[in-house]
Amino acid sequence: MKEEIIGGLKNALDRNETIEKAMQTFINAGYSATEVREAASMVNPSATGMLYGQPSISSTSQSSVRQTAQASKPATLPKQQTTNTPATASMPVTNVASPTKQNKGRKTAIILAIVLIVLVLVLGATIFLSESILNMFSP
Repeated sequence: MKEEIIGGLKNALDRNETIEKAMQTFINAGYSATEVREAASMVNPSATGMLYGQPSISSTSQSSVRQTAQASKPATLPKQQTTNTPATASMPVTNVASPTKQNKGRKTAIILAIVLIVLVLVLGATIFLSESILNMFSP
């Protein structure tokens, strides 16, 4: 549960929201206030003041801290990739079939339906023409 909160708080900070607003959002969503505060202290050490009722650093200080942290990241990575990496790492992974796999499954279903229709027609023909077929093989 705490990992979800930590991921959500990191995601909120990446979107330039204040830690206080993100914490309040989690509390309003029904998460335990103590768990949210503990997670916030892990994400942002300045948020530990909130555990004791002290205000944390202002949002301008937070943004300058984030900018400093981003500046210390390797310059070889594109900026968009650097900012999206933490957000996508905290989100749950869902398996979605690609359109090519969906088309392949649809084609298979159509082929099987055609084969079924042909087999039903052959069965019907053998039932109705059974005497003719037997006469062909009798001496």
